[in-house]
Amino acid sequence: MCNARGVHDDATAELALGLTLASLRGIDTAVRSHGHWPGWRERGPEQRSLADSRVAVLGYGSIGRAIAARLLACRARVTAVASSPRSDDLVGSVVTAADVDWAAQHVVIVVLPLTPSTRHVVDAAFLAGLSDGCLVVNVGRGPLLDSDAVIAEAGRLRFALDVTDPEPLPDGHPLWSAPSVLVTPHVAGGTTAMLPRMAALLRSQLTAYVSGQPLRNVVIAG
Repeated sequence: MCNARGVHDDATAELALGLTLASLRGIDTAVRSHGHWPGWRERGPEQRSLADSRVAVLGYGSIGRAIAARLLACRARVTAVASSPRSDDLVGSVVTAADVDWAAQHVVIVVLPLTPSTRHVVDAAFLAGLSDGCLVVNVGRGPLLDSDAVIAEAGRLRFALDVTDPEPLPDGHPLWSAPSVLVTPHVAGGTTAMLPRMAALLRSQLTAYVSGQPLRNVVIAG
């Protein structure tokens, strides 16, 4: 049994970057304001740029690395976070959550897999440790974030969520009207980049299989 590691890296990383930029630069607010933008131009220096911002990528796997590459291209200061520390040719070093100064982060991008140990990893205590105005982006799985904690902190913190808990988010759910919350409908992977990468992986795996070569992304050896 093998997984499809790599298939969604580019598409998900693009959306993570897009959500981050949209929220930091107030694109969602500008669109909803329908041209009524009092004092918008005067915000200038108060609006956070991704350049020079400290961004923690919580979940530095294949997708997390793709996100980090795009953040670095935007001149962000990236901290890669995983379950164990290691060196990395892209970001220099990967650290654990215990080693991160969370209060110093301007953005936290969550892209962990959902397991019993990561469910609600971003809870009330985690959010309380973030500084005012910090942006939390979730392109992993909805239950990684405690929705009640998100609602309680919305306004002090900002959120950009491609996945939610529950999902789909029902009409009238408090997340829809919570301040400083941007929601997209779980579309990170569904782009024109998906099928070519699926086909390439499948072709590569079948070629390796029939020729007796090692397979990629083996989860359970047979």
